[in-house]
Amino acid sequence: MTKKRRLKKSVKITVGILIGLLVLIVGLFVWKMLKPKEEGSPTPTPTLVPTAEPIALEPYELPREKIMELHDEYVKNHAINDEIVGTLYFNSGIIHQPVVYDPTNNKYIRTNWETMEYDPVGSAFMDFRNGIDDGDQNTIIYGHYVYESYSSDRTLMFTPIDLLRDENNYEANKYITFVTENDIRYYQLAVIFDCPLITIDDLQYTPDELQYNLIEYDDEYFNLYTNTLKQYEFYDTGVPLKIEDYMLTLQTCVEGREDKRLVAIAKEIVRYDYETYMEGVHTPLKESKEEGSINDSIAKSCPFEVIEVKKEEDGIHYIGENNELTLFITDEYEEHVEADLTIHGRSIGIMKDGTDVRWWEDDGEHIITVKEALTQEEWEAFLTKIVK
Repeated sequence: MTKKRRLKKSVKITVGILIGLLVLIVGLFVWKMLKPKEEGSPTPTPTLVPTAEPIALEPYELPREKIMELHDEYVKNHAINDEIVGTLYFNSGIIHQPVVYDPTNNKYIRTNWETMEYDPVGSAFMDFRNGIDDGDQNTIIYGHYVYESYSSDRTLMFTPIDLLRDENNYEANKYITFVTENDIRYYQLAVIFDCPLITIDDLQYTPDELQYNLIEYDDEYFNLYTNTLKQYEFYDTGVPLKIEDYMLTLQTCVEGREDKRLVAIAKEIVRYDYETYMEGVHTPLKESKEEGSINDSIAKSCPFEVIEVKKEEDGIHYIGENNELTLFITDEYEEHVEADLTIHGRSIGIMKDGTDVRWWEDDGEHIITVKEALTQEEWEAFLTKIVK
């Protein structure tokens, strides 16, 4: 009897302890929930991070990943050969070539750009008169057509341009991308034609009215040239060429015809700065050489920031902030320059003719001697010197 009482008492004590612990735990939980929050320790709330909407691509634009791939390719190739100036790519993929430059137009005709060894198909190369960042109106690139008797591979070099003789192949292959170190250039094919060659003293020349291999054109000749193109083009692409356009001209051979060259002329649609483009800022560097463009070589070499370009009857006016800074050019800087440079009220007259460049202000006339044609670097150095 005594044993049973002791057992009951022990059970009661145990149950009491358990109930007490349970009450304590519940009490601590309730106290924690009701305890006021300390200042400076707000409970974080989830925030929605807005995601940028993808930029809709124009029909001629490549995806960002492809542009990055082409630029990375340029960087890799330039590390191998520092005469690489860009990567030429038809958006359809029929042509994908690194482009080199040398000042002779001869080096890469039968030379592999990577191994620098003899290669019968050579390398695609830019005309020696072009500068990749010079703002030339017409950029010319040469590449071999590989005869079918030599290789059954119809994708080598510029061989695929031959496909464009057929209008049925135009639509799928009309867009071209040229990626350089600093920019992305988009083009659309405008004219494809066979250019006849004239042989004089064993040298071949293009006809006077069909000079596709000029770097710059004046209004009068350009009208003659484009009218003549209409007589030779394989078909009408519907893409007109205007004097203010920037062009990319691709030249290759014609199988079995040494007296002809196959030429494809593309019109630049737009040009972007590579770095800002990859950041999602699709602001054109330039769309054409029309009034208001500040991207030509003279504007870039001005000793002040050009914010407006005006074409007047007397020449081109490059205007800086508040119209206080003006460079007035009457002609192209390569051969002849007459200019008036005004910087914060200080007027400087400039004239270049032949090998002399003269400038004058209140303290008299100054003369320096330069080469027959000023390069971009010489022009920039010249302007910088005289305004100091």
